[in-house]
Amino acid sequence: MVGLEARAVHERQHQARLGLGEGLELETPACTEPIPNAHVSWHHDRVDDIHRASHTGDQTGSHAEVGAARPADPIEDPFSLRAHSVPGLLQLYVGVLDRLRELTIVRSANNPVSDYAELLVARALGLDLAPQSVAGFDATASDGTRYQVKGRRPTLQNPSRQLSAIRGLGTPEAAPVRPPFDYLVGVLFDPDFTVHRAAQIPVTVVRAKASWTPHVNGWRFILRDSVWSLPGVIDLTEPVRTAAGE
Repeated sequence: MVGLEARAVHERQHQARLGLGEGLELETPACTEPIPNAHVSWHHDRVDDIHRASHTGDQTGSHAEVGAARPADPIEDPFSLRAHSVPGLLQLYVGVLDRLRELTIVRSANNPVSDYAELLVARALGLDLAPQSVAGFDATASDGTRYQVKGRRPTLQNPSRQLSAIRGLGTPEAAPVRPPFDYLVGVLFDPDFTVHRAAQIPVTVVRAKASWTPHVNGWRFILRDSVWSLPGVIDLTEPVRTAAGE
């Protein structure tokens, strides 16, 4: 009993050194009454941490941290990626791309967004993918209609919906005699590669709404939500989602 009373006295002395005030009592085996202050519980936890640190030499629980916010919950990591080194992560990335090529989901070792978009659009519309060496279009229908496919995956770090440069549409002063494609199909992916939206856009609309960019010798087209309401545009969101198995 003497030991418990001595510990209570020690705790109160330690509390006084921290300057927490007389109205803020610490719970000890000899003092188990509820603490009336609504903000006490967090201070109580921190004081315990500081008290332990003062006896163990751990400087992380310093006086300056009293009342600090609790650390945020760990970010979800379902594949335990944080357990890997940087070289290990890069090897995993290469392995994922190799496996996607084996499954014919992608056709190159580049960012999979473009290849995946082409595959989904070809499945959704029953198109034949063109050889990679062909310029100007990515797939054709049985009647010869040519489709250029472009994908974009906006993220929190880069929310842009601007598609990669479109070439072969001439210049603002001179349109080509025959455009390189008949329709542009733009596919927007969510960060986890699920299909957000997709649209089939006539080449005339593309040229009318795109901006000429001289330094890339091409046209800049942004897949804004307003595109879906333009004349001649067809919403392909559901067919492309179906092709993705969503």
